[in-house]
Order: sequence, then structure tokens, then C-alpha cells
Amino acid sequence: MITGIGVDCTQVERIKKSMQRESFVKRVFSEKEQALFESRGEKRAAESAAGGFAAKEAFMKACGVGLGSFALADLALLRRGSGEPYVGFAGNAAGDCWN
Repeated sequence: MITGIGVDCTQVERIKKSMQRESFVKRVFSEKEQALFESRGEKRAAESAAGGFAAKEAFMKACGVGLGSFALADLALLRRGSGEPYVGFAGNAAGDCWN
């Protein structure tokens, strides 16, 4: 159950530059997200990553948890075969959003 509303946005170029650092990519995105980005090509990867980053922050705001409550990589924005987006949880993110 969503307990609030969260909104966030970010610049694609800022995320594209940050993605040049492997430490940023590993800290923010799950392995499944990284594979999704790689399959989309360089331009689409940056767009997808920026959207995912903003969606993660918005989701955390809606859940009422702040940055640092769990690792951003524990919250994954993924796609089903049909293209439909869904949120996957791991680690502390699996419990923090629902308590």
C-alpha cells in the first residue's frame, strides 16, 4: 500500500556522467537493471537510468523513507516481457516500505 505521494526528476546528462563511475552504477542500480541498460544502447541506457533513479527517489518519498534507509540498488525498476514496469525489492528495501 502506498502511504504517500512522491515526485522526483533528474537530468539525463547528469546521470549519464555519473554512470561513467562503476561505483555509482553498483551503488544505485541492481544487476538486473544494469543488464537492462546495457541492452538498450548508450543513449537509451542513460535515459532509462535517469528515469529509474528519479522513480526510486519518488518511491522512497511515497513510502515515507529517506535516502539511506536502504541501498538504492535494493529497489529495482524492471520491465516484464510485455514492457510493463514493476518494482523489485531486495535486502532492507523488502521490509522498509511496508512497515
